[in-house]
Amino acid sequence: MPLLRRDSSTTLQAPMGAVLPSLRSTERRLAKDQQRVEVYCQEIQKLEKMGYVAEVPPEAVTLTSESWFIPHHMVRHNNKDRIVFNCSFQYGGKSLNDLLLPGPALGPSLLGVLIRFRQYPVAVSGDIKGMFHQIRLLPADQPVLRFIWRDMKRTEEPKVYEWQVLPFGTTCSPCCAIYALQRHVQDTSESNSYLVDCVEQSFYVDNCLHSTHSKEEAKDLVDGLCQLLHTGGFEIRQWASNVPAVIEHLPSDIRSESSELWLSQSSTDLQEPTLGLRWDCLRDSLKYKHRPVEEIEPTLRNVYKVLACQYDPLGYIVPFTTRAKILVQDLWKEQIGWDDPIQPQSLRDRWLAWEREIPDLIQMEIPRCYAPASTDSPTSSRDLHIFCDASERAYGALKKSSFCGHVTIDTYHQLPDVSQFSTWKDLMRTMARTLHGAANPDSNSPSEAADYITAENLLLKQAQLESFPEEVKALISDRPLPTSSRLSSLSPKYDKDTGLLRVGGRLWRAEQLELDTIHPVLLDQKHPLTNLIIQDFDETLLHPGPERVLSELRRQFWILRGREAVKRYQSRCMQCQTWRTNPSIPKMVDLPPARLRLYKPPFYSTGVDCFSPFTVKIGRRTEKRWGIIFKCMTTRCVHLDLLESLDADAFLMSLRRFIARRGKPFELLSDNGTNFVSGARELREAFEAMASHLKEQLAKQQIEFCFNPPSAPHFGGAWEREVRSMKTALKVILKEQS
Repeated sequence: MPLLRRDSSTTLQAPMGAVLPSLRSTERRLAKDQQRVEVYCQEIQKLEKMGYVAEVPPEAVTLTSESWFIPHHMVRHNNKDRIVFNCSFQYGGKSLNDLLLPGPALGPSLLGVLIRFRQYPVAVSGDIKGMFHQIRLLPADQPVLRFIWRDMKRTEEPKVYEWQVLPFGTTCSPCCAIYALQRHVQDTSESNSYLVDCVEQSFYVDNCLHSTHSKEEAKDLVDGLCQLLHTGGFEIRQWASNVPAVIEHLPSDIRSESSELWLSQSSTDLQEPTLGLRWDCLRDSLKYKHRPVEEIEPTLRNVYKVLACQYDPLGYIVPFTTRAKILVQDLWKEQIGWDDPIQPQSLRDRWLAWEREIPDLIQMEIPRCYAPASTDSPTSSRDLHIFCDASERAYGALKKSSFCGHVTIDTYHQLPDVSQFSTWKDLMRTMARTLHGAANPDSNSPSEAADYITAENLLLKQAQLESFPEEVKALISDRPLPTSSRLSSLSPKYDKDTGLLRVGGRLWRAEQLELDTIHPVLLDQKHPLTNLIIQDFDETLLHPGPERVLSELRRQFWILRGREAVKRYQSRCMQCQTWRTNPSIPKMVDLPPARLRLYKPPFYSTGVDCFSPFTVKIGRRTEKRWGIIFKCMTTRCVHLDLLESLDADAFLMSLRRFIARRGKPFELLSDNGTNFVSGARELREAFEAMASHLKEQLAKQQIEFCFNPPSAPHFGGAWEREVRSMKTALKVILKEQS
């Protein structure tokens, strides 16, 4: 798996010396606690033993064109020590995460996973062990993830290690890991769409939360996921369920600790962490995970801190937190500072009263399955009614679930309106469910692959009937196409097996080739269905150029004026525009005063800079010499001189020669070179050391030194351009001479 780089042409370089201070600091902190030293060394050895990292031989460290070292340190979370690799460490003003892309959100939303987890009566949860560490990096990307360690032998040179797998901490690791997991499932389980849907819809990164209709279905799901993920190197563990029969056949080392206690009847306190909530498997309920609040001074900053700690993904405690949010509104009206004590006393009392109620949240308990048991009947349906209201202080919504035990089956006399769907996947899913329900009205089983194939054919046929009605009628009845038909040049044929129009040709009998490849389905570029298909390909391919999207489309579809249709869609796609839009040209600022002194003598305002060096031969030895350029900011006159060195003395001597030849300038403009800064200081000290009568005579002729901001060479663009011209001319004249 490659790293998602922002610019593939950029060479990533952060030397070992950049992280040596961090290593020494980590060693000093660890030296105070021998137990943490042992934990740290064991963790590094474990990473190397598992093959997650590999030591780089000293002679191979400098053989790669790229090398980025990342620091590491130890943190303690929930009374557990853990090594953190800091990929946000900056070198040269940029960090490794700045140079990587986070990638698209390939997985489902947290809210969607939790809602689907509450959908059916039998639920299971699991966790992939070390998911990121099962994704191996490309060899070319491994030198970008280096770190150093020496087992606390502080007098020895540190060893260099490279990550062989995705580490925690890089900004692209979640996207890469999710993509690898989903791609493995899609490639190895094409015949089992149920497992594919489970991985794509019920996995939040490495956490699996899923619910089913029955324990048999849940047991098959657990076995199928274990076998499927094992073939890709993923080991799913920490299995838990509200029905013990679902997981009792599993090995004990892949069941959660609470499940083991439940099965052995050693405990009835069975609470599993569930994406920030607590799942009581025995009672099959969700509980709020209480986070203790420290006793701190009530200030506006601390109010926000405590309020932000109340994690509530499903909105269980919104009525409680809304009171605090209304209190925040009142605090802002008082115009108090971030760290000022809350005043007046009435607001302070309201906050303290609300804060005292926080520990009571642990008593909240909500049924995990939101559907009543009677709705498990195959002849029942569920409705979710939502009521909303608002006031001047807040707004809210109330959700009520209702069900009917006996309903009639809806009949569809026409296909869904394509324009009402925003994605091709949503349209296909809706159509497949409609067909599956019509064929099996008494079944609650999910849609099958055949339903999706039938749904796609029906949608494509409908689109062709709306776009090419005359052509469809003519080809079905074996009549020639109208002379004005847009399809005449494509020699279209009618596929009797699928009822679709396809591009013609002479390869109908080529059985070794895919039918969609040699005879793609015809589509009109302006039909809404075509736009959804282009959108799906563009998002699946992660928004590449139009040629790539068109190439993949033509493996299955032939869109009239396809290149134009793809470009038209990508011109409206916000992500495509974001990634391809050229940067705006900044507005030029006003000219500085030094450029506008039109009635002053030449070199009144002068820019100065050094360039080269050049190698010169003096006798038998060679030495370096530098050039210095003085440029008039108004007339553009240029004065060149030679410097024997880049110290302040050489600059002052050159300045004296320049003044003797061109006259004294009013001001000198330069960058922050140390020789210029020192020259200005020494010239100023020289003036102060002069006799009083000389000071009086030269006061009017003092030179004002103006320095550009540090690391801003564009401020001296006027003379930097001349430096380039001079260097080019000198290289042509001198060639290889010394």
